Amino acid sequence: MDTIRDRRSDRDGVAAAFGSIAVLAVALALTPLRDSIGATNAALILTLVVVGAAAAGGRVAGATTAVVGSLGFNAGFAPPYGTLRIASPEDVLTCVLMVVVGVAVGQLAHLATVRGRRSSRDRVGLRHVGDLRDLITDRAPIPVIIERSGAHLTEQLGLASCFFVHGASRSIGFGDLPPDLDRHGSLPPPASGATLRHGLDGFELPEGGVSLPVLGRDGTVLGRFVLEPTPGRGVARADRELAVLVADTIAPALEPDPNPPTDSPTDSPTTPLTNPRNP
Repeated sequence: MDTIRDRRSDRDGVAAAFGSIAVLAVALALTPLRDSIGATNAALILTLVVVGAAAAGGRVAGATTAVVGSLGFNAGFAPPYGTLRIASPEDVLTCVLMVVVGVAVGQLAHLATVRGRRSSRDRVGLRHVGDLRDLITDRAPIPVIIERSGAHLTEQLGLASCFFVHGASRSIGFGDLPPDLDRHGSLPPPASGATLRHGLDGFELPEGGVSLPVLGRDGTVLGRFVLEPTPGRGVARADRELAVLVADTIAPALEPDPNPPTDSPTDSPTTPLTNPRNP
């Protein structure tokens, strides 16, 4: 997760640097022409550069380029020239508006990026659910369904590990299971003295992980996925809701058969998926 965060930070920094260099270069190129093009046209040209940088680079690039652009306009086109002092209120307004435009367009670009990423992740999550439904329709063995579900949960939530415990008991060989995620994907209250930390995409899962119960038709707990977090990885509420949907999807396959064959094998009480505590 830190790698993803660093990569995005590096990308934002590069976009901000390119935008700042571009708007400064344009301001320097236009300065000798200020008597012929006028301050208004120069401001419009610089604003176009700011908008382009903000649209391409997002919030950081938009704000940085806007500030550099307003300083370039101030020094080159707002008397007294070559200084950061501004004598005219109209020029002050032009500089302020340039910054506002850069920040606003950068924010809109950021929101569009976030929504696109969210839409892509939702499509992936729904494909996972469809895959599980196909397995259930094809009467795949329960261990296969659980294994595939764990893999999907690990990918969707960015987990460090995931394993499944059959039955309703909260106590297993190496201790008690962590608190349950509720039916709406809400995280359990933090332990006394602890706080929920916010990662890149949402709140981080508690350090000790959470349990995702699989409920039968009558509300009986058929088993739980134990979701162990990747440190620093935030999990959006929409992803937690998709996790609940995964549990609901496989629940019918885990319902006990009212007339089981006498020679049917029993499932192991714990199905490890990627559980470091049970290698």
